[in-house]
Amino acid sequence: MKLDAKARIINGRTTVTNYHGFAWQELSRAGIRAGISELIQTYNRNDLPVGAYDVLILDEYQDIDQEISEMLWHIKKKRPDIQIVAVGDMCQKIYDKTTLDVASFISEFLKGEGNGIRSNYIPMEFTKCFRIGHDHAAMLGRVWEKTITGVNTAFKIDVVPDYRAKVIAANTEPKDLLVLGSRGKGVTKLQNYLEKTYPDKFNKHTLWSKIMDTDGGATN
Repeated sequence: MKLDAKARIINGRTTVTNYHGFAWQELSRAGIRAGISELIQTYNRNDLPVGAYDVLILDEYQDIDQEISEMLWHIKKKRPDIQIVAVGDMCQKIYDKTTLDVASFISEFLKGEGNGIRSNYIPMEFTKCFRIGHDHAAMLGRVWEKTITGVNTAFKIDVVPDYRAKVIAANTEPKDLLVLGSRGKGVTKLQNYLEKTYPDKFNKHTLWSKIMDTDGGATN
């Protein structure tokens, strides 16, 4: 997401980074060094100044943990007039590694309760999805118990046997192909097939594979 945002937001006035990147940036300015796993903890232990930012935009707020919440409170305390835009969906929370009550935190953070900061916020709910079609949106809406309106009329789902999937993949440009599934099974077999059968098209220069869950995500 960081790389995608950096590619889209090019105006010389916007800082696009993740939480660890921001902590590293501010610690470096203060001449403080820390390991990657300790960046946010170290940032929280030091009462550092915060630059003159006008707007703070948070994406996927449902995945904020305790340490990140402390960092955000510090930023807001130092910049009480900063405008905050928080985007997220508790139904899409995929990590459960914190004792933080994220829903309560984001509500208090936007209101500024308990920190001597007065603010107002407007909750907004977006239900229209331009990525998927009506039927798939309706199914997701039932699962998540919320309204989702899919408007992409070109979106479709086909259920095909393995040999057909190979044909579809082989006739798709690598940059347009995303394969999700269990490693060591169909995904690995498909990847090996493509690299062996079409080496000029599918190779280490055109194909990226995430081997382990711990692999970093900031990859060009």
